[in-house]
Amino acid sequence: MAWMVAVVRNRAIDRLRSQTREPDVAANLDDMADFLPGETRGAADPTTAVGASLRECLGRLKVSQQRAILLAYYHGLTHEELATRLEAPLGTVKSTVRRGLLQLKECLDQ
Repeated sequence: MAWMVAVVRNRAIDRLRSQTREPDVAANLDDMADFLPGETRGAADPTTAVGASLRECLGRLKVSQQRAILLAYYHGLTHEELATRLEAPLGTVKSTVRRGLLQLKECLDQ
């Protein structure tokens, strides 16, 4: 299952990158609500709980971490593209994403 998710994610990123248009970048979590799983599904769908947990855990992160993670994983931006977009050094962007992902993991494991 993990392999299939990785393949689908990478294909989605490739498809987004192949489009020449500039991604519509939102400033915060509320603007990215369409991208989070579980919003339009029925109550019996198990991904609804995952989406709610993910939304809650993302809400606990710093705004800079939220934005970097959402841009990286939902818009498919690379670390270099994130650094340019966020006007921050590459090392700072990498550590921001990493720390945010570690906090998300801890929150979701609870």
